[in-house]
Amino acid sequence: MQIEISDETFKFLQDLMERYTTQDSRGTANPYYFTVNTTKEMSAPAGTTDKEKYYYDGCTFTEDELKEYCRIYAVDFDMAKSEATPYCVQEVEEYHNFFLTKEGYEKHMELNGHNYRHFKGSPRSYIMYANRNPELYNLLKALCEITGKKYD
Repeated sequence: MQIEISDETFKFLQDLMERYTTQDSRGTANPYYFTVNTTKEMSAPAGTTDKEKYYYDGCTFTEDELKEYCRIYAVDFDMAKSEATPYCVQEVEEYHNFFLTKEGYEKHMELNGHNYRHFKGSPRSYIMYANRNPELYNLLKALCEITGKKYD
């Protein structure tokens, strides 16, 4: 069986597989992919974490932030703390999107990085191992075969 594709499509596949097979995989075995890694703070059941926040006057504060708020607005800290609703928080790792190349990840962040501003800290690239994912493994292997690249 013979499949015909345009020169443009073949060039795209060649370029993609060249980038995939030569980029730094950070020691991760094939198949792997890049993802956007973020950290998000979420409420947690009482007693499961030592990290506590306070909900007061329509806002969320750490204890130090509540002290600063009280200093700025001349509010008694002890009174504000007693009126605030305390709750526990924990940091949770999240992974967003899927990219075969670091270049694809970087282009996404250039165009869409502003969408990650509500997460704690800065988003970072992370490589995930697509453990036992035969579809991705076979797809990448086939693309390498088509374009003459070696797939490890």
